[in-house]
Amino acid sequence: MRNKTNSSTGIFGFPKDKCARILVQESINFSQSQDTLNTPPEIIEFCVFDDETFYHFKKEINNAKNEQKNNIVS
Repeated sequence: MRNKTNSSTGIFGFPKDKCARILVQESINFSQSQDTLNTPPEIIEFCVFDDETFYHFKKEINNAKNEQKNNIVS
């Protein structure tokens, strides 16, 4: 089963930084909310089409990784 979501940062002008923050966080929430009877997703793909959008997604993914590390150490 494939779940898909779209956000329009292009023609509709949704802010790219906000888009990245929301999609990365909601992807984490979704992957962590699966009950034990279901298998969590193996792959989550973000399709980005320009360097600015890539920058925002990379930043948010790195922030999430750092937050996860800090939670493990605490």
